Amino acid sequence: MLAFSPDGRLLAAVGIDGNVRVFSVPGFSLLDVFQPVDSTTSLAFSPDGRELAFGNADGNVYVYSVPATYTHLNGHIAYRGTFSASSKTIFSVEFLSNDSLIAGGTDGDVRFWDVPSGNFAATKPAQTLATHLGQISVISYSAPLGLLATGSPAGTRVWETSPARVAANICQTLKAPVRAVLWKEYLPDIPYTPVCG
Repeated sequence: MLAFSPDGRLLAAVGIDGNVRVFSVPGFSLLDVFQPVDSTTSLAFSPDGRELAFGNADGNVYVYSVPATYTHLNGHIAYRGTFSASSKTIFSVEFLSNDSLIAGGTDGDVRFWDVPSGNFAATKPAQTLATHLGQISVISYSAPLGLLATGSPAGTRVWETSPARVAANICQTLKAPVRAVLWKEYLPDIPYTPVCG
């Protein structure tokens, strides 16, 4: 697995030995080698390049901080915390912003987390989206469009993530206000909010 930092100055690679190697770009000098946990299955940099997240075969996502000064990385990439996902392999992890990330894997769910500042204890997801009956092999997010794409052996699906756009699409389709009884049927865990009124 490979990931460039957003500014293109770092390349992180995970080998079969489980070690993460971080190289400078250009030149590809080795800046750091560390092993976050066994069986890393995916990795991603945050948009500002200051965080590095690792999906794992144990079903969790591990977050590490990356120093702003890339020339002195050796031993300074530090563990920050764990996002508890599931008991099944995470195949894809991606930051939506510097403050949020998503991950998907074998159980077919995409999980969303808010990334706290500083170190944090194991944190459960803020939201979970059941996208596929089978595993999710890969996810990709378009921030400008607010679209989430999920890929699995059964096919690809695209999800709208902006609540305002989802509400507008529902209102356009229904051409009537959403009643509380209909809301409860489809969104039983979310408090009713009048829409399309």
